[in-house]
Amino acid sequence: MATAQHWIEHYFDEASDAIYLFQEDTLLVSNKLAQDLQDELHFASNYLVQVLTPPLNRSLRQPMTVLVVRFAV
Repeated sequence: MATAQHWIEHYFDEASDAIYLFQEDTLLVSNKLAQDLQDELHFASNYLVQVLTPPLNRSLRQPMTVLVVRFAV
């Protein structure tokens, strides 16, 4: 399992997309590119939750517990 965990952590950080993983209103993890994007555009990760959660809840017709946000840059 340690090898799989290392592989996930390595390639998650090296992904060519900015990736955020939220659970409810809490940011669980984001990769390096997401952190760089956040710094460059000067926004807080909770802003993504505020903007994306209401429309997604309406379309899913139920509250979300996990939200994955992926930006292709």
